[in-house]
Amino acid sequence: MNYRIMVVDDEASVRRMIVSILSSAGYQNVMEAEDGFAACEVLRGIAENLRLVITDIRMPRMNGAELTNRIRADYPEIKVLCISAYSDPLSPNGHYFLAKPFTPKALLAMVKDVFEVPADQQTAVSDFHP
Repeated sequence: MNYRIMVVDDEASVRRMIVSILSSAGYQNVMEAEDGFAACEVLRGIAENLRLVITDIRMPRMNGAELTNRIRADYPEIKVLCISAYSDPLSPNGHYFLAKPFTPKALLAMVKDVFEVPADQQTAVSDFHP
């Protein structure tokens, strides 16, 4: 599958696991970023080719909620899937969300679901607070 996807998580092992799952399923253009700031830097150069950002919610420097809000404001055509081990006020209400830990099957099913919904029908994440 030729969708460009970015995985954003401050834990390198989690990023590598997600990239491996996606690559094994046929997603060929999967990139990584270690936090929201790094993701924003990458986005500046490749946003027009990016289809999905999978981001952890709790990260240092710029959390996933802040990153999601920036993506919604600057790149509304990019879809976002938030992941977290926590279900607290940072968790997106009505937004694409997958709880950690998850199975490869659950991740791939969620990614498939995300790609089936037009980006302009996604819920904004304006109620996130660190």
